[in-house]
Amino acid sequence: MKKYNAEGIGELEIEDGLAVKKDVIINMFNQQWKIDVQFDIDETDDGEIMPIEQPVIEVYNDFFQHINDRIKEAEEAILKYYNSVVKERCEDGYYDQYIEITKPEELAERKQIALQSVVFGFYNKWKKTVRYGLVFDCEWNIDDGLGIRYDGTIAEIGTSDVVL
Repeated sequence: MKKYNAEGIGELEIEDGLAVKKDVIINMFNQQWKIDVQFDIDETDDGEIMPIEQPVIEVYNDFFQHINDRIKEAEEAILKYYNSVVKERCEDGYYDQYIEITKPEELAERKQIALQSVVFGFYNKWKKTVRYGLVFDCEWNIDDGLGIRYDGTIAEIGTSDVVL
């Protein structure tokens, strides 16, 4: 496994087109989650790692500087999503499981959701945006999980595809 020291981020492990920062601790739903932070990377034809672009580094640093605000915003958005979209899809027979939940921390306490990773994608030079977000495993959608994509604030919530 290759190691790569990314300026402004630190040591990353290179795995199949991803640079991964291992064992980052994030507090969410009144629990500690040990997760990976992932970055899309490019390699040159001779195997050299292309530096992570400055806008991605800036978004990474901004996310972790404001982590408490981002997590609180995510917890509230997930609870709202769960009590509307997931409830409706369970009633329609699309999802198998819905339990009445009134506080965000109950989602984790009742094993409905687990934070898996924070993903930082490529910088889109035309739109001047970096695609990034949180990816979760969730009991109500085991195959597709849950994702929250940020653009400064939450831009979209849905299956993990909104981030990936």
